[in-house]
This record gives sequence, C-alpha cells and structure tokens, in this order.
Amino acid sequence: MNQLFKKKFKKVWFLSNLVLYLCKQTVTRQTLKPDKMKTINWETTHKEKNLITKIVKRAHQLHPNQFEHISLMMDVVACHNNDTPLDLKKLLTSDDSTFNHDIFGIVNNICRNTGTIQNCFLPKCSK
Repeated sequence: MNQLFKKKFKKVWFLSNLVLYLCKQTVTRQTLKPDKMKTINWETTHKEKNLITKIVKRAHQLHPNQFEHISLMMDVVACHNNDTPLDLKKLLTSDDSTFNHDIFGIVNNICRNTGTIQNCFLPKCSK
C-alpha cells in the first residue's frame, strides 16, 4: 500500500511540475514575440550626442572603472529617447550628488529590452 502511494505521488508531482513548466514556457514565448516587442529608439541629434559623450566622460572621471563607456552611453540614450526625456545640459552641469543619483539610477533601473525606466525611478534632471 505504501509503495503504491509513493509511485502515484511521484507521478502526480512530476505531472504537476511538467504542467507548470509548459505554462511558463508558453507565457514566455507569447510575451517575447518580436512583433509585440517595443524597439528602442537610438536616434540622437549631433548636439545630444555631444552632450551625452560629455556626460559619460564625467561619469568616468568621477567613477573610474565603474561603467563601460558604450553601455553607459546606450543607457542614457535609451532613457532619453524612449521613456524619460532628460535635460542633458542640466545633467552635465549638475552637482555631483544629483549627477550620481541620475546616472546610477538610470543604470540600475533601465530595462535594456525596451529602454524604459522601472521601479518608479525618476531622474532629477528629467524634463
């Protein structure tokens, strides 16, 4: 009796985990379809590009070896173009605490699939 119960329990446990796994895979496939994904806008003007380059250089001066140059540039561009327009001049000339708040906040809260800011973060230098 006890062995029979163990065999049936193992089958039920296996089947329930299999169903959970398949449901998870179905949801993942549905949510990540390319036609439903938002594409990130990478277009910047020459003026914006120069300001963002200066912002990235300042971040590297304040925190050497903390950020990869291209990754930080992409995070700032994605944030500025897709979700939260930034006042780039204000960010560049802001004091160190505001600058650090915005740069670290963008890096830590940006969704790199959509370019949107998550976790209710709002940069101080947003428009």
